[in-house]
Amino acid sequence: MFNEELIKHGLKECCEYCIAGGDQALLSSQERPEDDPIQGVKDLKALTEGARQVLYIGITCGLSAPYVGGQVEYAMQQDNFVTVLMGFNPSHMARDQPVEKWQGKTFKQLCETLAAISPTPGHCQSQPKNAKHILLNPVIGPETITGSTRMKSGTATIILLQSILIGALSKALSTQTTEDEVKSKPEQSQSGDDDYNHVWNLLSLFDSTIRNTYRTNVCLEMAKGMRAISNALLNDGRVIYVGNQVFSGISTLIDSSEMKPTFGTENERYRTYLPEGWSFLRTRSGDISERGSVYNIDLKNIEWNELKNNDVVVFVNNEKSDVWALAKKSKAQLIHVHVGADTVQLQQSEASAKLLLKLEKSDIARTGINNKLTTLLLESMEVLSAKLLLNGLSTGGHVLSGHVYSNRMINVRAANDKLFYRAVFLVQDLGQVSFTQAQECLLQAAYGDAVWKDYITSPVSTHVQNIAKLNKVVPIAIGLACFNRLNNPKSVEDIQHILANEPCLRKVLKKFLSL
Repeated sequence: MFNEELIKHGLKECCEYCIAGGDQALLSSQERPEDDPIQGVKDLKALTEGARQVLYIGITCGLSAPYVGGQVEYAMQQDNFVTVLMGFNPSHMARDQPVEKWQGKTFKQLCETLAAISPTPGHCQSQPKNAKHILLNPVIGPETITGSTRMKSGTATIILLQSILIGALSKALSTQTTEDEVKSKPEQSQSGDDDYNHVWNLLSLFDSTIRNTYRTNVCLEMAKGMRAISNALLNDGRVIYVGNQVFSGISTLIDSSEMKPTFGTENERYRTYLPEGWSFLRTRSGDISERGSVYNIDLKNIEWNELKNNDVVVFVNNEKSDVWALAKKSKAQLIHVHVGADTVQLQQSEASAKLLLKLEKSDIARTGINNKLTTLLLESMEVLSAKLLLNGLSTGGHVLSGHVYSNRMINVRAANDKLFYRAVFLVQDLGQVSFTQAQECLLQAAYGDAVWKDYITSPVSTHVQNIAKLNKVVPIAIGLACFNRLNNPKSVEDIQHILANEPCLRKVLKKFLSL
């Protein structure tokens, strides 16, 4: 997105990315690689070798990912790096669990080191301009679904990154202004006050975008979409996002990829397709369709005639008549999401929910950002709104279908170190047992009644490798804990039988907790 904009204005592209697990993490959440600080450093070294100056922004919403921690530690030791760690917890609440591949270090120790040398939080204009190590961790409050940082933290990440990069690009373009233009418009010369005002105005723009996204009529249509998705999830249906070739299409990929680690919904049941597939994304690995069916994202691969009444197709900024014609012939329910500066009038009355949101160009003028970036700002607003609407649809659908209990993800996949301990604490709290008993129940649910005791002394990384492949481990463990508490122990098979007879996990969990 930003590299394209740089090229468009005659500047050299300079943006690169590191992602734990590689490009496949865009479609299938790769939790285990987040635990590897060594690989994180290797990836960063490979990308920055020979670079004269590097602005490194490491993002871990809960201040917990060792992959990012290793990179931050390395970046802070480099003379040509400016290091920014972005997260949304206070530093004293960063993860305090020793990391296996990091000589027992904790992320909290790294945060405390960085916080000690980072500029003091306060008014932007009072901060030193040559700060080399920055902890950027605005506290935005608890997540709607406990621990689900894809929600508020993900939104805050988009806002901060867009504000930083758009502001930097605007300033870079201002240096291209001719001397005569500077003389004729002296008030546009860049100063610290200008930088501060631009950042503040960009944040205000995104704030108004969020408020506009949640207008009453949009929320009413979103409720219809949530119910349709809930029905699909309860009745073994599928949810398919059909994106487009603009940047809101990326929002569809990211949202669908989070369903498995967050709610336990298999990738094949909640996925995204894009026109021309991987060619639009221009990822470093190129087309990776051969790695499995979940990575085959070309829109041409949808088998429309195989869709059933309990399937849902969500069109996101895709109004191509030929695609709609195919969708109308299917039995699936259709949801239409459109976000943009243009007004869309659809003839397709078949959509059971229509989330149509018009962005206002007038909001952009107030930012003071270079007017050459109007299109980029509109695309940034579009990405943010699309992200919010899809988060609402997917989260609401899973809440209504019983994948959440008391704001907690009750079918979370223990797919890395952080999520393993989150699962243990969930079993401990809801099952009302000790930490040790909760961990034993989790291991029993994962390995089975006969052999789970053989794994008690195994490292967490071994458990993660085995548990990540399994479904409903946490609900089974909670059931085991509840019956154990009553001195009426059950087998894993007993709990599995109870779960098999009720598709709504929340209903089963309520029965367990009422014992």
